[in-house]
Amino acid sequence: MKKNPLAPLGYFLGRYHVILFFLIVVGSLTYEIYSLSTITNTDPSLNADGYQAQVTDPTFDTATINKIKALRTRSDSSTYTLPAGRNNPFTE
Repeated sequence: MKKNPLAPLGYFLGRYHVILFFLIVVGSLTYEIYSLSTITNTDPSLNADGYQAQVTDPTFDTATINKIKALRTRSDSSTYTLPAGRNNPFTE
């Protein structure tokens, strides 16, 4: 009778399958965390392909700022009246 040459490997995997699974999962997660950390912490201007990221001027839309400044505070009295039979749900 011929002995199976893979029997020791099967015995090893059968005995230590939980530990091997745990090591593979922890190793994979460690690698992924390290890769994401490296990607997020690198300077975007140092690309290997020579691409230079364009930086836009962070200015605000002046029309929107003027609309925001024109808003009234809560303490200002409102001159708007609702049609007859309607209630303002936001009055205190």
